[in-house]
Amino acid sequence: MCISTRMVLFAAWLSLASAAFAQQAVQPPAVPGLIVDRADRMVPPTAAPGPSATPPAPAASANIPAACPSAVDCPITCCADIPDTFYFSADALVFDLAGPPHQLPLVLDATSGRTVLITGDLDYGLEPGPRFTFGWNLAPCHALELTYFGLHYWSAGAMVLGEANLRLPGDLALATRDFLGADVMDVETYGRIHNAEATFLHLFDATGFSLLGGLRYLNFEEHFNIASLAPDNTFGEYDLRARSEFFGGQIGARWSKAWSRFGLEVTGKTGIYGNTSRQNTFVGDVDNTVVLRHSSTKASNPAFIGELDFNAVVPITKHWTVRSGYNLVWLDGIARAADQLDFTDQAGSGTALVSGNGLLHGPHLGLEACW
Repeated sequence: MCISTRMVLFAAWLSLASAAFAQQAVQPPAVPGLIVDRADRMVPPTAAPGPSATPPAPAASANIPAACPSAVDCPITCCADIPDTFYFSADALVFDLAGPPHQLPLVLDATSGRTVLITGDLDYGLEPGPRFTFGWNLAPCHALELTYFGLHYWSAGAMVLGEANLRLPGDLALATRDFLGADVMDVETYGRIHNAEATFLHLFDATGFSLLGGLRYLNFEEHFNIASLAPDNTFGEYDLRARSEFFGGQIGARWSKAWSRFGLEVTGKTGIYGNTSRQNTFVGDVDNTVVLRHSSTKASNPAFIGELDFNAVVPITKHWTVRSGYNLVWLDGIARAADQLDFTDQAGSGTALVSGNGLLHGPHLGLEACW
């Protein structure tokens, strides 16, 4: 074989070998989401920094509802990870009214002058009542709540038995026949309260804190009666009725924290309200045929209400939760019926309107449903 022929064959073999080697070293086909590093390993790409780069979507979490734009904007819901549109709770409240009226003597022993009964001896004690809350999740971070609670029949009473030796304190008894030297004095008091609220809530961070604001109406009423029975079986009555109506705006905050099977919630509210109070006084003698007093007084003043509500919540299903906790409601500027007692005997006696304060407090237990 000649030299030129050998050269041609060698060149052809070299070309085939080069083509085969180049085919083995070719890049792998492009796969979306993969790159090849220097060691020919396919790894996930890293987004290049810059204004045009779009950050990757956060990974799904069991604690972040699918409807939430992010963990920071996600609302705290009542009983499920995915926020429901509505929620409703029904609680049984048991309230006591602390801060009794001013400690005034009610019944004296006319013989010894000893005080037999005072206003502090009449204690309402614990009284049950309902509380209902309806909530509407308007948006991932906003909700509207409507709340009502009421105690419909507080009552307390005491009866003092004597032998023509019971009397009222002060000069008022001297102007009567049935309240001086009586055999029996029966004292009773009744009370009730109604509260309604409309509250807007805004969750503003991921720590569970919410700001709230809205309107509140509260009605507090009391009835106080002293009935006296004289030895000749005629009777007299000292009857008092007091009422306070609060209305105005309130602000507050709520903190809530949920774990897998347990949660805590604390709500605080406060406000300065317009308060219209009134009291009605009646004093009758000789079977109420002799009217010694019959007056009504009304006044309007600013007043304060502060409330703290502590809750522990335990979900029992996806849509049902058990709630239990303790409530404290401070009422300033309320007219208590017993505070209107006036045992003087002058022109204008019994026409003053006296305001005081009181603390509603007690536990509650209920259920909450979400849908």
